[in-house]
Amino acid sequence: MDSVHDIGGTDNVGSIDTSPENSKSFDLDTKWEELVFPLLPALYGQKVFNFNTNRYTIEDAMDPVYYLEAPYYEHWLAGIEAMLTEQGIITKEEYQDRIDKVKQTEDPDDLMTEYNNEEITEAAIDVIENGTSERWRQETDPDDTAFEIGDEVRVKNIHPTGHTRCPEYIRNVEGVIDEIMGTQTLPDKRAHVDGFGEYTTPEPVYHVKFNNEDIWGEDYEHFEGNETTYISLYESYLESV
Repeated sequence: MDSVHDIGGTDNVGSIDTSPENSKSFDLDTKWEELVFPLLPALYGQKVFNFNTNRYTIEDAMDPVYYLEAPYYEHWLAGIEAMLTEQGIITKEEYQDRIDKVKQTEDPDDLMTEYNNEEITEAAIDVIENGTSERWRQETDPDDTAFEIGDEVRVKNIHPTGHTRCPEYIRNVEGVIDEIMGTQTLPDKRAHVDGFGEYTTPEPVYHVKFNNEDIWGEDYEHFEGNETTYISLYESYLESV
């Protein structure tokens, strides 16, 4: 699904703000952000849902304008809320009832219940320290891949109705296989598996080298030493030239 999270190369969006000030948007500056942050790794650690399912839920749950204006961790919260209600873990009525109680309480901290579970805590810490995707990666036998290093490929011009990690701006652009990175479960399928469910079949992932002018066109502003872009792409996103 082509959604607001994939705006690379989109006209009139502007450049990426790489300033130190902008990076502070990921800091936990407020109490609610401190509370939201551990929820996601805790839910991953308990295999309530997987990373790609959460990404897709955020894309589907948030209005594009809301997505662009909301703080970073509000994206997390919107995805968590949607997933928990979709899976029936909480109902929308229970969620709204809790909101109403918070609004009516002078000190919302009074509603907090202390809950300690070592298993959940350890699983959450494991996700924070080790991530969720590398553990799925496997070495790939070159004989089992459709492409070899040096092969010329084209990114398929796909427009899936579900989740995808194939950037829209790179579709229909030709490049060269630079590295075979291993295998990993295809996010496009993984996002639509309930919880952790059965792992879908892993497929090869390639590091593909692109000429920037091929991506951005003749008006591309050239910078010395910055003439190429490397993108990691799944095998099913590619076709031979």
